[in-house]
Amino acid sequence: TLLGSLGAVAGACVLAVVARVAGVAPLPAVAVAGVAGAALDSLIGATLQGQRYCAQCAEACETDPHRCGAQTRLVRGLASIDNDGVNFAATLCGALAAYLLA
Repeated sequence: TLLGSLGAVAGACVLAVVARVAGVAPLPAVAVAGVAGAALDSLIGATLQGQRYCAQCAEACETDPHRCGAQTRLVRGLASIDNDGVNFAATLCGALAAYLLA
């Protein structure tokens, strides 16, 4: 969403200012890297991350089994890519971008 994208840019800028004030990284590199990581997070989350459905609770979820203990079925994405995998890829992307830009 537009609001989510603006929040990601704002968050990246805040972290970039903190990194600059602390003297650990240049502001532009951290800001661009933060936005790159957030963009990849959104892209993978919307396309590859596994989304499951619990018939017992009639709700979407990300785990199998669901918190109620019932087995869930995959409705989109890849079963092997969960939220932790998405976060790892986004963090790696941001770190690599910052390294290359710094």
